Amino acid sequence: MTQFLEDLFTLGDFSFLDLLRVSGVYQQVITIAVLFALIASLLLCYFGYRMLRLLMALLGFLCGFSVGIALLGTVVTDRQWYFYAGAALIGLVTAVVAYKIYLVGVFIVCGAVAGITVYSFVTQYPLPQILPQLIAILSFILFGMLAVRFNKTVVILATSAAGAYYGTRALVSLVDSLAASPTYQMLTLAGLAGSGILLQFLMSRGKK
Repeated sequence: MTQFLEDLFTLGDFSFLDLLRVSGVYQQVITIAVLFALIASLLLCYFGYRMLRLLMALLGFLCGFSVGIALLGTVVTDRQWYFYAGAALIGLVTAVVAYKIYLVGVFIVCGAVAGITVYSFVTQYPLPQILPQLIAILSFILFGMLAVRFNKTVVILATSAAGAYYGTRALVSLVDSLAASPTYQMLTLAGLAGSGILLQFLMSRGKK
């Protein structure tokens, strides 16, 4: 369960869970956080296209925040509150840009969803240190460009697949029998992804 949350809430060398450890409430919120991640994953899987504007702002912020962490980390060694405030300010700027400029938002949403999911997947394997980051960046660019070209189709496929992947990982963290069976995990992943894609296409008929 802890590893799933570490993967989900880590941006570069910064983990949001570090804030919980510092505050002393880490253990109390683990199960709640996994349940929240499960609900968010299912919403992404089944309603990703309808939630596109919200996703634009959210992932725009996360992309800007992670870029801010990386950029400020090159010039600031003392990571106090103002360090994270500066990164959050950059995140707010990119969130507004992503929300206001539609194609930019589509690029960021699909690119970020694909990049984060691919990175979380490939880091489970023993690869050279720089390779997972490179694969994630290439996935970000590729899926972002595809989303701009094939808007609705790529948004639905990306959000359904990512939601199914993280939803399955959350369920594995909560259900012991599922954690013990890779076959059940694959069936759960396929079932969530397939039903999410089908439902989203049905709900978005007539929309471009």
